[in-house]
Amino acid sequence: VSIAALPSVVCTLLPPAIRAFRSSFPGIDVQIRDAPQDRATELLEDGIVDLAIVGHPASLGAFAFDPVTSDRMHLVCHRQHSLATRESVTWADLAGHDFIAISPASSVRRLTDAGFVHGNLSIEPRYEVDQIPSAAALAAAGLGITA
Repeated sequence: VSIAALPSVVCTLLPPAIRAFRSSFPGIDVQIRDAPQDRATELLEDGIVDLAIVGHPASLGAFAFDPVTSDRMHLVCHRQHSLATRESVTWADLAGHDFIAISPASSVRRLTDAGFVHGNLSIEPRYEVDQIPSAAALAAAGLGITA
């Protein structure tokens, strides 16, 4: 069985699921490809993987999409940031702060862009990185905020 999955899924949800699967089906090999949303769906479309674990795609093509979990967006900022002590924040609260964006190829970027549209905001990222840990490191260094 070959699986393409978002890196965040590979780091969190997939290891215990694969451990349980291998325990129940020890004779079946499992291959994992960590990939951003678009690449994971390309691997599925090209028949390279058997399934893809991604965010809800904009179009399904010939494939079915079954939700398996949901997640919430969280503000990531330096402990001394003015938003750090708030119980919750809205997208509008992010206006005026340097924003660290994930690259447009990421499913996270689609969610943050949609959040800004929903909040009627036009945000120009101060920084743009490819990986979530990179955005978190920049935020922890006080260089901006991210989600």
